[in-house]
Amino acid sequence: MTSSSTVANVHVLEVVIVVAAGFAASFRAANYAYHCAAVATTVLIAEDIPTPSSLSTEGRRVLFTFLGLGIGILVLLLARLLQKRSTTHAPAAS
Repeated sequence: MTSSSTVANVHVLEVVIVVAAGFAASFRAANYAYHCAAVATTVLIAEDIPTPSSLSTEGRRVLFTFLGLGIGILVLLLARLLQKRSTTHAPAAS
C-alpha cells in the first residue's frame, strides 16, 4: 500500500534539490547561517531519492533543520548581547 503523500516523480525532487542548491549558493556571501540551512535542506532531500519516503518525513527533517538554525541564531544573538553588556560595564582603565 502506497501513501498518498509520497513523491512518485523523482524529477520533482531533483528540481527541488537544484532550487535549494541555488538558494545555498546565493546566500553564501550574504549570510552563512542561511547558506548552511539551504545546504542541509538540499542534502536531506537528496538523501531521499534512492529510497523515497513520505513528504511528511521530508518536511519533518527540514523543520528540524530550521529549528536547529533558529536555536543557533538565538544563541548567537544572546552571546552578542552578553558581549555588549560586558564591554559597557567594564571598569575604566586608569
